[in-house]
Amino acid sequence: MKTLQKTIENRRNDLGMTKKDLARRAGLSRATLNRLYHDDFTTQLNEIAEALGLEIVLRSKESPQRFRLQAAEKKASRLASMVQATSGLEAQAVAPSVVEETRNAMCSRLMGSSRLLWG
Repeated sequence: MKTLQKTIENRRNDLGMTKKDLARRAGLSRATLNRLYHDDFTTQLNEIAEALGLEIVLRSKESPQRFRLQAAEKKASRLASMVQATSGLEAQAVAPSVVEETRNAMCSRLMGSSRLLWG
């Protein structure tokens, strides 16, 4: 059986995420994440589960590509809304079609850069 650390590390790499990005998304400090990576916590957790006749299994809810796309769409929508709101404040309304084009362009750009997507 793959260790929890290995499964998490593989998924993080598949998503193109740094440990810093993962810590931020998980709501952990980088030090806490590093401690979980390097301590025997997951080994002990596996041993406890085994002693109870349990198995800890991590299963992907979605493919890495789909997960990245959803994250990119969410971030692009947030950014496009900010642009639209700023334009509204400046009395320079932006047409909905332009906002949608901007959102799509941002999404495409985010998908091409892990640093932009997760950072």
